[in-house]
Amino acid sequence: MTVILAETVAIDGGVLLLVLVVFMVMVATWCGLVALGCFWARRAGLGSRPALAGWMVVVVAQTVPLAIEPTPLLLIPVAAAGIQTMLYILARRQAEADVQ
Repeated sequence: MTVILAETVAIDGGVLLLVLVVFMVMVATWCGLVALGCFWARRAGLGSRPALAGWMVVVVAQTVPLAIEPTPLLLIPVAAAGIQTMLYILARRQAEADVQ
């Protein structure tokens, strides 16, 4: 007599590979957004209006998942936006010091 205690889940290797590739693309895209946001935040702080508009779009794209499902893991985009804001403020101070 065979007793089955639980059902097992069978995941094909191709499906697992596809899931991992999609995850890697998502992580790379998010890291690219953070890097682009840091670059644009600094340029916006130095007075570039197009960079300011681009930076605002990046910050919104980073923090939109918080509105969908707030979890502690999603505080990482908020921290990234905080770093970008710090870069913006430092660049503003540098631009104001260069003017004076």
